[in-house]
Amino acid sequence: MIGFGMLQIYYTAKSKPEFDEVPKNRSVPASSFILGLALTGLNPYFILWWLTIGSVLIVQALAFAAIVGVLIMYISHVWMDYAYLTAIAHLGKRGKRIIGSRYYKLVLIAFGLILIYYGSTFLLSVVRL
Repeated sequence: MIGFGMLQIYYTAKSKPEFDEVPKNRSVPASSFILGLALTGLNPYFILWWLTIGSVLIVQALAFAAIVGVLIMYISHVWMDYAYLTAIAHLGKRGKRIIGSRYYKLVLIAFGLILIYYGSTFLLSVVRL
């Protein structure tokens, strides 16, 4: 979290306003989709989540309704991910348009500082134990 916060602040401060907008006619190459799948699937936290919490959900879904329960859990889980991420992307784009690039940068820097704070707090709580 500390690293992500620092990277967010660094790249936000480094970005130029004239490059903030993506051209409207730009299409997303298939390699971006493959890269996204690879980064998600190979993320150690993603794998750790499925080996811990995710496996418990699967066992509970199996106990609830066998394979149909797992199917329902999977479809619900994926639908919620898409709904959440789509809403976040839409609100982020809309918010940037409303507040402008300069204030948007300040918001990103503030969130970067919040990430650093929470990462530091988490790290200190572990060290104190």
